[in-house]
Amino acid sequence: MKFLKITTLIFLLITISCKKDGNSVVQKKCSEEVVLLDDAFLEEESIQYMPYDTVTTIYFKNKNGEELYFNSFNTPNVRNNYNTVNINTFCGEDEIETYRFNRQDMRCSYNASELSLSINMRILPVFDSDLLFYDILRLAISNAFSNDPFSSNNLNIVTSYKGNYLDVPTDYVFLEELTLNHKLFKNVYISIKKNNEPPTDLYFNKEFGVIGFTDMENKLWVLDRFE
Repeated sequence: MKFLKITTLIFLLITISCKKDGNSVVQKKCSEEVVLLDDAFLEEESIQYMPYDTVTTIYFKNKNGEELYFNSFNTPNVRNNYNTVNINTFCGEDEIETYRFNRQDMRCSYNASELSLSINMRILPVFDSDLLFYDILRLAISNAFSNDPFSSNNLNIVTSYKGNYLDVPTDYVFLEELTLNHKLFKNVYISIKKNNEPPTDLYFNKEFGVIGFTDMENKLWVLDRFE
C-alpha cells in the first residue's frame, strides 16, 4: 500500500512538471497578416501643447540682453498630417508582427543658424504593448548639423491618456513655478541631461512652448517673444 502511494505521488509530480514546462514555452501566436487598428486622432488637449500655429520666429535672450532667434523652416509653420503608419513589433521568438493605422500628428521645426541649433517638436498618438493609445509630445533641441544623439536634449510628455489607465515612465522634472533670468513661468517641464553633454537643459510649458535652453557652451537663453 505504501509503495502504491509513493508511485502515485511520483506520477502526480511528473504530470505537474510536464504541465509547467508546457506552459512555459507557449508563445503568443503571431498574425501572418497586417493587423489593422482604428484611426488615431489627437485630443484637443494635446493640440493645445503646440503654441506655434502662426509663429515664424522665436526670440530668446541671455542674461546680458543679447538676442538669438530661431526661424521656422516648415510651410506652413505647423504641419497637421494625417497618414498611414506601419509599426513592427516582436511577437513570439524572433518573429515580427505588423500593425497598421491612420494617424494624425502635428509637427514644427525652427533653426538658429547663429548657434547651429534646431528645435523640433512633434505631437502624435502612439500605443503601448496592450494596444492602448495615448498622445505624446516629443521635443528636442540639438546641433543642427550633427547626427550624434549626445548632441541633443529631449523632452517627452504624455499630453493625453485618451481615457486609458496607463503607467508611462517620465523623463522630466515638473515645477509649478520657475524663474529664468528674472522671468517667471508657470507649469514648467524641465529636461536635464544625465551625461552633461551640451545642450544640457531644456525648459517647456504648455502656454509658450520652449521657454529656455542652454546652448552648446551651456549658456542659458530665455524666451523673449514670438513673431
